[in-house]
Amino acid sequence: MARSALDHLAIIFSDLILSDQDCFATEEGYESLLHLIPDTRVVDALRTKWSASSRSSEEKWMDLKTQVKKYDKGSVHRVRMSPSFAHTFSLTS
Repeated sequence: MARSALDHLAIIFSDLILSDQDCFATEEGYESLLHLIPDTRVVDALRTKWSASSRSSEEKWMDLKTQVKKYDKGSVHRVRMSPSFAHTFSLTS
């Protein structure tokens, strides 16, 4: 039950926030997302990539997810990133 609820939220988040509102399209938008990320290496890598190109909010969200997946599940770094995702969902839903 919880998994299907999360899947539903992911679809709504993608459709409404990433596609319709494109909330991370501007520098101000993506900087607000970057401020939620505790790992400065991830922030620096994403900021460099995003400032050098015009990527959609969906592409930026995928970039962020890719960065987080580089950490082993359960690692301190990946666990530290998890609250950022939860906070982002609550801020943008």
